[in-house]
Amino acid sequence: MAYIAGLLEKNGYSVQTLDANFYQLIIPEINEEIGKSQPDIIGLYVTTMGYYKVKDLATVIKEQCSNLPIMIGGPHLSVMD
Repeated sequence: MAYIAGLLEKNGYSVQTLDANFYQLIIPEINEEIGKSQPDIIGLYVTTMGYYKVKDLATVIKEQCSNLPIMIGGPHLSVMD
């Protein structure tokens, strides 16, 4: 995620990162952060071990922000292709 954020910033985009593991996936706090920053897009990183937590997080975000695009990437999706 840091690599992608750096690449986007280098090309003139404003990027904010939030380590959801730091929040232990506390949904209200994450939704509050999303509400404050008003992002144009959300990017989520998923490993196989974290698949269900990321899936739940994406579902909750979509419930609150149905028009907000969510991109999900990472090793789990690369392997499961």
